[in-house]
Amino acid sequence: MLLSTHCHGDHCDLKLIKFLEGKTNCHFIGPQSSIDKMIAAEVKKERTQAVFPNDILNFPNVEIKVFKGDDPKEESAVIYVINMGGLHILHNGDCKYSEVYAKIGAKTPIDLAFLNYGKELYMTDHDLLQAAADLHCRVAIPMHWDLYVEYYLPPDGLIDKKADYPFDIRIIKPGECMQITGDI
Repeated sequence: MLLSTHCHGDHCDLKLIKFLEGKTNCHFIGPQSSIDKMIAAEVKKERTQAVFPNDILNFPNVEIKVFKGDDPKEESAVIYVINMGGLHILHNGDCKYSEVYAKIGAKTPIDLAFLNYGKELYMTDHDLLQAAADLHCRVAIPMHWDLYVEYYLPPDGLIDKKADYPFDIRIIKPGECMQITGDI
């Protein structure tokens, strides 16, 4: 399955989606704006599923909870919490810091949080650290910091600033990968 948090090209990449549609049995999930974009690109409707805040999707060994995100450039943006065998992973797309992180963390402590980070459009140092704290996460991974030159903000400084927080920060640089286990 492929999860899209919103319809922007870096979160709903039609080239990748069309490739996966032709080569796999992948199911494409996202807010209505993403699904509309996929269908307009002739992705088969039966391979898509629109999601809305408060939806809960169940698949074998996977549960996905959908939350309303705060993305000033995309009204229908969502945040996903994915539960795989008791490991809770959050992906916030381009969503800014808001009270939703505390609401999520109060219900489900997050093991691994993928949180956007950078200049202007993304979360600041303070926002990312507060979101990770609100989520009661074990590990926060800043993302998007390297994607666009105009929003580039190296995340290395987050390591020093997080001294008062109980979670770890892991920085995945371009070309690197991380194996996720129950121990993270």
